[in-house]
This record gives sequence, C-alpha cells and structure tokens, in this order.
Amino acid sequence: MHLEFLPALGLAGFAYLIARVAGKVLGIYIIARWKKYSTEVTNYLGIGIVVQAGVAIGLVESVSKVNPELGDIVTPLILASVLIYETFGPPLIKYVLIKVGDAKAVEE
Repeated sequence: MHLEFLPALGLAGFAYLIARVAGKVLGIYIIARWKKYSTEVTNYLGIGIVVQAGVAIGLVESVSKVNPELGDIVTPLILASVLIYETFGPPLIKYVLIKVGDAKAVEE
C-alpha cells in the first residue's frame, strides 16, 4: 500500500466519501418513498447501510490484481474511506436503530 498517495487524494477522497454516503442515503430515501415505507425506514435506512467494508476491500484487491498502477492510486483512497466509515459507522447504526425503534437507548 502506498500511503504517500493519500495526501494527494485530499479533494478527490473527500468528494468520494461525500458522494458515496449521499448516493446511498438519497437512493434509499427515493425508493422508500416510492414504495411507501414507513417514515422511520425512509429517513434512516440509508444511514444504516453506509458501513460495508468487505465489498470495498475486495474491490481494492481486484483492481490491484488487474491494474497494479491504478491499484496504487485507489488503494489509499478506498482504505482510508473504509477506516472513516468503520470508525463512525457503528455509532450511526446505533442511532438509526434507536430512531426506528428496533433498539432502546441504554442509560449510563
């Protein structure tokens, strides 16, 4: 992995993070409204599917095998995004589950 490429991907990396989340949230929202799902599902399901590291890591491996030069460029971007999603994803999923009523908040 070539971490020296990571700073060069700053704007592209940020755009990727935002576009991926926005695409999932907006796509789920549109389909859920179209299918007349509950307000809870419509508003929160998109956030709940942001965390999916296995697919992204598999994609990086496949790209690196087929095109090592491209793999050197996208690997830091994808793996950094996985790190961010896997760090912030679990608290978001907890929030979603509480909001839709599938879990209860635990008082500390």
